[in-house]
Amino acid sequence: MGVSIDEALLRKIADKTGGQYFRATDKASLDRIYKQIDKLERTSIEEERFLEYRQYFPYFVGAALVLVTLALLLRGSLLRRLP
Repeated sequence: MGVSIDEALLRKIADKTGGQYFRATDKASLDRIYKQIDKLERTSIEEERFLEYRQYFPYFVGAALVLVTLALLLRGSLLRRLP
């Protein structure tokens, strides 16, 4: 299957960007290209990951405050201590 590409332009782009141009026409040439690419210098990539934490403690603090307030209110009315 024929493919029409502008090889001269692709080579020029590769030269300007400091890259290399590879053209594979069959499986054997593709294998050679992959081997040549594997021999190139590998660069390590450092990545930053950002995590978003959800904090649920305000719900527990709110519930605790409601319970303490309720206990103080009931202590003064319905749940009085017997002498």
